[in-house]
Amino acid sequence: MATLKMILIAVAVLAGMYLLLCLIGPKRMDVSRSLTMKAGPMAVYQQVDEFKTWGKWSPWHQKDPNMKLTYGEKTSGVGASYSWESKKMGNGTMEVLEAEPGKRLKGRIQLSSWEGYSYDTWSFEPAGENQTNVTWGLEGDRDMPFLFRGMALVMGMKGAITRDYEEGLSNLKTWVESLPASNEDLTVRTYEMGGLKFAAVRKQLPMAEMTAFFGAAFQKTMEKLQSDGQTPAGGPCGFYFSWDMENQTTDMAAGFPLAPLPAGQPSEEVKTPGGLLKVLPGALVIDYYGAYEKIVPAHEAMDQWIKSHKKEQALDMPVIEEYVTDPGNEPDTAKWLTRLYYFYK
Repeated sequence: MATLKMILIAVAVLAGMYLLLCLIGPKRMDVSRSLTMKAGPMAVYQQVDEFKTWGKWSPWHQKDPNMKLTYGEKTSGVGASYSWESKKMGNGTMEVLEAEPGKRLKGRIQLSSWEGYSYDTWSFEPAGENQTNVTWGLEGDRDMPFLFRGMALVMGMKGAITRDYEEGLSNLKTWVESLPASNEDLTVRTYEMGGLKFAAVRKQLPMAEMTAFFGAAFQKTMEKLQSDGQTPAGGPCGFYFSWDMENQTTDMAAGFPLAPLPAGQPSEEVKTPGGLLKVLPGALVIDYYGAYEKIVPAHEAMDQWIKSHKKEQALDMPVIEEYVTDPGNEPDTAKWLTRLYYFYK
């Protein structure tokens, strides 16, 4: 009986100690860590927004290179998703709920071993010229079960998660700063346009219709130039007079720069579907190499250069993107050259 009594006392003491651990253990696994990176907000955002790039920096992907990944129909933006299966890291899914390009992201995580959801949060804050303060966080949707808190404390679970987030940010910093298209590699130079003119079709339209508009506008403008005996003086161009992210609309044009007129033909006789756009001398130029949808860092670099050099953008002039490389002749997007023009006073 004495032995049984001692065992019961020991069990009671251990139970009491464990309850004490549960009282002081973490109620939630919320974590937040920040790190400054030498890249513009959009450049960093693009590496986080695209799930297929997570393997380049995610601490969990690197801990289990054999992790099985399955991607949803979308891999970036709101509605993007992917799932993973791993003997080391467990199984789960993640879906993007909120996305504000260059500013913030929020995703919902569902682990197969855990009831409820956790939320993956990101913010991207400018921290000086071509620098971004990146904050990565984890938020639970509920408190942990009381009796689980003691185990979490003993196992150091919150500390382990925190270290993973710190490691992930460090990996992301290394990856982002190694990319050739980062803002510091985008050199701004001045360019004299010489009153160059462009033939183009102009329209205000939803951003979702831009791809279709480009094709129709380029074809229509080229047909008109050919009928007038004109030859483009350069590659196709996009002209952006306004860019309304809130309403997802743009006032834009698409067309070609004009070559000199044939001898004896007065300029007044050249009429194009959208009229002639006359461009003033004095432009700032950036040569950007890469896929068209990744060009935002080049625009960021231009904005930063204009501010740091105390220039004033000519807001009555469009921003021009000249698509120098023909994608039909060059399949490697890394070699696509887009020349970006901003006009200043």
